[in-house]
Amino acid sequence: MHAQEALQIATLAAQAAGKLQQAGQQQLKNIQQKSHFNDLVTEVDQECEATIRQILHQNAPEHAILGEEGGSTGESRFRWIVDPLDGTHNYVRGLPMSGVSIGFEVDGQMQAGVVFDPSREEMFTAIRGKGAFLNGEPIQVSAFASMQDPLAIATGFSRQGHLKEVALQQFTTLIHKGLSVRRYSSSTLTLAYIAAGRLDAYWDLKLAPWDTAAGSLLVEEAGGKVTAVSGEPFVLGGSLLASNGHLHDELLGLLKT
Repeated sequence: MHAQEALQIATLAAQAAGKLQQAGQQQLKNIQQKSHFNDLVTEVDQECEATIRQILHQNAPEHAILGEEGGSTGESRFRWIVDPLDGTHNYVRGLPMSGVSIGFEVDGQMQAGVVFDPSREEMFTAIRGKGAFLNGEPIQVSAFASMQDPLAIATGFSRQGHLKEVALQQFTTLIHKGLSVRRYSSSTLTLAYIAAGRLDAYWDLKLAPWDTAAGSLLVEEAGGKVTAVSGEPFVLGGSLLASNGHLHDELLGLLKT
């Protein structure tokens, strides 16, 4: 399957899930806690993933799928990585920072990705080597290159106990530098916002593959840079520092603990 065809399928699936999210937000009946009291899942998360999987199976029945709610199914060199509703806590509270993420991987390398925000009708798309787009228009990362610029940096705090103190230390370091740091509780949209130049950087010490699959490709194709927080190559399921590229090395230095 070519990346362009995969992108079309992912876009179709993301739109279908987005419609479910828009329709279901005012009628939530089943809100459950998963690994943590702030780690929520609703019937809409599950319905969205079921719908996405159905569309992917109809169009690519031989492909593997890794989804947040349904886990891993199938074995193939072609794999879809799905977050059916990223930012569930925001979604439940009516905060407009949630959406759908679908990445398409071939032989372990991301080739296409979609991040869809149905509340704003914003579809972020990317194909490796072809650039990044918002609703069909090219996007690129910000041009800020100095810590003295009016930067907008985002982070997330891992729930894993041994990483909490490290994350707090990193956060304190950047705050003491006078930097503006915020947390959106939606890694996929945060990465899309870096690609669109709305944010300049984002770091997190532990993220699931579905949190970063599509978003990391968006950042790279928009001209940014993505590595582990250590500076080593980025690997799905590990730590992440995504930036506009200009600030990357200096941020790596600040985040060292």
